[in-house]
Amino acid sequence: DSIFYSAYTKCLKAVSRQSGYMSALNGLIDLGCDLSAHVEEMIALGDACCDEGDYDGALASYQSVSDFADSNDAIVSAYRSASEALVEKGQYKYAVRVLEMVARNDDGEKLVYDTARECAQNALDQGNVDDAMSLYRTANKYGDSTDGINFCESIQKLQNAEKDFKDGKLAAAQSAFGSLPADLTFGGVNAGQRQALLSSHQEFVDMCGMYTGSNHAKVTQTSKRTGSSQWWDGDWDNAYANVTCKLTDDGTARISGEVSFYRCTNFSVISAGLKGNSDKQTFSFDTVEMPDSVDIGNGTTISISGGSFTVDYYVLEENKDMYFN
Repeated sequence: DSIFYSAYTKCLKAVSRQSGYMSALNGLIDLGCDLSAHVEEMIALGDACCDEGDYDGALASYQSVSDFADSNDAIVSAYRSASEALVEKGQYKYAVRVLEMVARNDDGEKLVYDTARECAQNALDQGNVDDAMSLYRTANKYGDSTDGINFCESIQKLQNAEKDFKDGKLAAAQSAFGSLPADLTFGGVNAGQRQALLSSHQEFVDMCGMYTGSNHAKVTQTSKRTGSSQWWDGDWDNAYANVTCKLTDDGTARISGEVSFYRCTNFSVISAGLKGNSDKQTFSFDTVEMPDSVDIGNGTTISISGGSFTVDYYVLEENKDMYFN
């Protein structure tokens, strides 16, 4: 006993200073003492950890004597009290895990099931969908909880759809919202309302996405002496445009994106001598109706029509025109 209580005191000190508890506990367990004679002490140690917010340490303390639950009704009673305390603290997963340690019969398994479902609903009420999903899955080991699991999966899809909506990925958001029941609501977001808003602004939905294709560039030069023109035109490095649209409830859309294209920077009498570089330009503008074309600055205009995204780039220098489409 003197050896046990010496190591036990080290555990209590570690709890009070909130440091090194697991090491102290492992040292106590490694002594090989008969813990069945010290059940009350180990439970008290777990309760002390719980009071200090060290829930992993609390579980480890309870676990050390959980094997004696069949022969000691006090353990079951103490663990139920600990679980109730953890529920009050909002530590739902720990509360259920404590009960799982002593779920030895049908009554114990039912208690785990009921507590897990109650805690899952609490987690949902607080907006913690991932925690609720985990708790429903635990409950499902002790009874049928597929309804809760399915509901959480729908909520996760709703949240992912809302993230796409907020990020301006309207096409992806529309597809995701469309797969959900119209009456599904969580966190102030209703699937049906989002479905209606997106379908009433379908032109903005269809506009979003990544556009790719070969870009066509034309370079011309006019001679100062003769007035005659020479030109080269052809397709250079692939161009792309990435377009997003953030839609508000009043129908205002903020269209944003980035275009990348190859821009010729000089003229040569042979096509191999043409020089240029990859150029990027971002744009953003607010609108309530889809425009035919928009000037996004620096001599660049964009137009979107029939699933086609067109960027026009034009620079006029002295006796030299550069045109990109």
